[in-house]
Amino acid sequence: MGSPIGTPPNLPKIMPKRLENALPKPRKLRNSLVVYADKKRIVFGNYDDTATWKKFSDFCQKRQNGENETPGTSASSPPSDWYPSNAGEFKPSNGTVSNPALIADLVTQFLEAAQKTKSPGDFRNYKKAGQALWHYQSLPTAEFDAYLLLQVQERFVSADYARTHCNKLINFIVHMFKWGEVRRLVPPGKSLQLKMVEPLLKGIARESNARMPVEDDVVERTLPLLLPMYQAFVRIAQSTGARPSEICRMRVADVDRANPKVWVYRLIHHKTMRHDKRRVLAFGRKDQAVMLPYLDKDPNSAVFSPKDAVSEYKQLQRDTRKTPFTPSQRKRDKNRKRHPKIKNNEFFTTGTIGKRVQPGLLSS
Repeated sequence: MGSPIGTPPNLPKIMPKRLENALPKPRKLRNSLVVYADKKRIVFGNYDDTATWKKFSDFCQKRQNGENETPGTSASSPPSDWYPSNAGEFKPSNGTVSNPALIADLVTQFLEAAQKTKSPGDFRNYKKAGQALWHYQSLPTAEFDAYLLLQVQERFVSADYARTHCNKLINFIVHMFKWGEVRRLVPPGKSLQLKMVEPLLKGIARESNARMPVEDDVVERTLPLLLPMYQAFVRIAQSTGARPSEICRMRVADVDRANPKVWVYRLIHHKTMRHDKRRVLAFGRKDQAVMLPYLDKDPNSAVFSPKDAVSEYKQLQRDTRKTPFTPSQRKRDKNRKRHPKIKNNEFFTTGTIGKRVQPGLLSS
């Protein structure tokens, strides 16, 4: 039986075959001109540079003439005055010679994988290390040696990074090359060669200020200046020693109240979870009394929520009001929209909770 009138028959979808010498589409990746051809990524250089587009034009002309252009040839190799190349090509275990991967390939592939496996803090530092390597984006990984890594270290110092932060970023760069060795993006032994760069000693770069805990008397003077919810947040952090991010992510359902003497909060996501470590917070009688007013709500909602803080602040303003409500104000409250344009988040962040506590700390 044929298909109904006006309805096309169910034919198999046949994708048109791509022409052998079809021109790839230029793309902008991290301010670089990149094309994908023959299942390979080719990086030509700075996207806004006219010389880069000249390379892309020559590449398209050669491709139309039937000449294959691969990474490592004139289209993607660094300029002649970039760095004197004296390293050979990377030879895999099978003995065949292949063009080495570029620094741009190593950085992009590593960051794609690190976004799923690294903590948010480490991922930000890996991105900063990748930005430092992006200066050599068109350089093959085989030609990046300890001397270039030393130059990267000097740029960190000139940027006024702290000494410990400089050493951490250098270690992250070495780890990126070690990650690339396993995946044949980097020649074997390259990470050991980069480890020859010595870490910075005291006196070479700026020293970071040591983080000291806030004195108890300062905390006690600050608490009366805060809203009740922020007071509870500070007291929980002070008694348990928990990180602010851990308290911000705490939901009502996460607090195990089976034992009335000690409540338990077993964290699923925390700083050391990738090292297969467990993190448990215990709340005693005093902590329970502080948290109890904020646990009578939806189990999936945050214990300390910005929505509740705004409601608490408005209620405090009503209670401390000295003049009576006017009829127009009562009418306005009665006709207030249930879904305003300004919506508060469900969870606090370390930045937002810090902005709420810091004014009271400075006032004390």
